[in-house]
This record gives sequence, C-alpha cells and structure tokens, in this order.
Amino acid sequence: MTGSSGYLVSRFAALWCAGLTLRLTVLAVPPLSPRIQDELGLTQTALAAFTTLPVLLLAVGAPLGAAVISRTGPRLAVVVGLVVIAASSGLRGVAGVGVLFALTFVMGLAIAAIQPAMPDLVQTWVPQAAGRATATWVNGMLVGEVLAAALTLPVVLPLAGDSWRLALALWSVPIVGVAVFVGVIRGGRARPAAETRGWMPDWRSGIVWRLGLLQGASSVVYFGVNAFLPSYLHQTGKPALVGAALTTLNVAQLPATVLLAFLRTSVLTGRVFIATLGAIGAVGLAIMVSGGTTAVLVGSGVTGFAAGAGITVAFTLPVLFAGRGDAHRVSAGMITIGYALAFLLPLLGGAIWDLTGVPVLGFLPAFVSAAGIVVLGATMRRTA
Repeated sequence: MTGSSGYLVSRFAALWCAGLTLRLTVLAVPPLSPRIQDELGLTQTALAAFTTLPVLLLAVGAPLGAAVISRTGPRLAVVVGLVVIAASSGLRGVAGVGVLFALTFVMGLAIAAIQPAMPDLVQTWVPQAAGRATATWVNGMLVGEVLAAALTLPVVLPLAGDSWRLALALWSVPIVGVAVFVGVIRGGRARPAAETRGWMPDWRSGIVWRLGLLQGASSVVYFGVNAFLPSYLHQTGKPALVGAALTTLNVAQLPATVLLAFLRTSVLTGRVFIATLGAIGAVGLAIMVSGGTTAVLVGSGVTGFAAGAGITVAFTLPVLFAGRGDAHRVSAGMITIGYALAFLLPLLGGAIWDLTGVPVLGFLPAFVSAAGIVVLGATMRRTA
C-alpha cells in the first residue's frame, strides 16, 4: 500500500468512526430507560424529554457548531466535540435527575457541534470522493445506532454489574479512542477563503421547509419508536422483547441504505418513492402494535426500514435541490426544522400517554408523521 493510499484509508476509517459516535450515546439510553425511569421516578413526559433532548439540541446547537468550526476547523471541532461527548455522557449517572438532564444537555450540544463539521471534514480530507466519504460516515452513524441498541442489554449492562449508571460510562470509553484516532489524522486540502460562505438558511424558502418537514417526519417515526417502545413493551407484558425489538428497529435501517445506494437519483427523489416510504412506515407501526411477538418484531423491522430510508433520502435531497454552493444553507435549515420536530412530537406522545393512560397513544405522533411523509412525497417539487 502506498503512502497516499494509506492516508486515504485512514481518513475513510476516521470518518466512519466519527460517524459511529454521533448516535452511540443517544441510542444507548432507550434499552436502559425502564431502569432509569423506575429508579428516578420519571413520568412518561420526563422520560420522553430525556430520551429526545439530544435531538432538540441537534436543531438549536447547529449554529454553535458552525461558529466553532469557523474558528478551529472541522478536525479539531470533531476531536473537542468527541471529548466533551465522552465526558458528559459518561458522568450522566453520577447523581440525580438534575445532573442527568444537565449533562445530557451538554452531550447534545457537543453532538450538534460535530454533525455540521462532518461535511467540512469530507471536503478537507477526501474532496475527490465526497459522495463515497459522506456515505461512509452516515453508515458509521447507522452502525452506531445498531450497536447501541443491540449490545446495551446483553453485553454492556452485565459488564456494568446491571447498573445503568456504569453502563452509560462504559459507552464513553470507545468515544475517547475515536477522538485520539481522528486527532492524529493530518493533512488534507486547505480551503481557500473564497470558498467560505454564509451559513444562515433562507427561512423564506419553501424547499427548506418541505425538506425540514420530511426529515422531521422521518426522524419522529424513528426517535418516537425508540423512545416509547421499551416502556410500551413493559406496559403490555412483553418486557423480554425490548432488546430484540430495538435491535430489529435499528438493524433494519442498514439494508435501506444499501438499497438506496443502488437506486437511480430520479427514482430516489421521485414523488412515488417518497410517498411509498411513508406508507410503509405507517404499515410497520400498525403491525408493531397489533399483536404478539412476531408482530412486534416484524413491525419494528418494517418501521426501521422506512425510517432509515426516509432519513437517508432527506439528507440526500439538499445537494440535489439547492443551487451551486448553497447546499449547506439548505441542509442547515432542514436540520433545524427536522430535529426540532423530532424532539417536540415524541414529547407530545409522552404527554398523551400520561393523560390517557393508553400506551399505544404514545406512538400517535409517529403515525401522523408517517402519513405526513406520504403527503410531502406526493407534493414534493424542486422549487422554492
């Protein structure tokens, strides 16, 4: 392997590992949520807020991330962000509810600072293969979701002596390793000052709002199910299915991304395809809450597939819909709108559950969001 090839491989590996960390500490929480809720006496509304607080911070923290990146550059922003994620997430269990929420807030801000740095890192390290590099870190992000869901209960929790507090701390260890790995990667293309552009989205643009609603609806389906599925299964007498259902939900996203990689752009961004994803998500949710073990697992898988495909499409569209040099502004607007919805609507689901005492109603915002994807897909057009 030549020196240049080795550097290229190491940069792709670092991008994948950095992507892995973006959801690892967020998705480690749902498998532990029944234990956290019981020990700390959290209501369903408080549990939803705790589970989805990092999602809200992805929306409101993006400008902070842009400000940090403009001063430090993307690589240092990622390294510092990873260190903050590891420290804040690992210490979330040291005290009571106040510390738990405060450090989750800090962790969410750090994740929000890293996410807008990833495209800059791609352009700095591997501008000649930007599409493949982007797919690499997004794949890492999805694998992180799967690992958190699949390993928390059967592997990490036993290693932690059945302590949810220590389990959160253990998930911080690999993030420190990734910070060191990214930190030692040097070189890359220096970006001329002429390439530096503004970051403020055009809030008057119709396409920004449509893409934000599309990304938000897909995220509500995904994060809403992750937030409530463990407690729902406990409340409906199926606690043994929590690990398998969350794993199925998250693993099902991976074949979705593979499928989308082979589709033509005209199909991927077509109205029929997007609307179909919403319909598949609604069907998956209906199956998930309709019956026994098989229905829960099949429904979780179908829902995860639809949500993963929808989120991937949403993150692809700004590049296709925006004018030259404007994709970052469209993406920033989409992320702000989308993740704000992904926080608020599951919170509403928790409030409905608390008020009615009917567990299945916690998924109502996810059902509505899946229907919204159908409408958005059917009416999507490439004009502002």
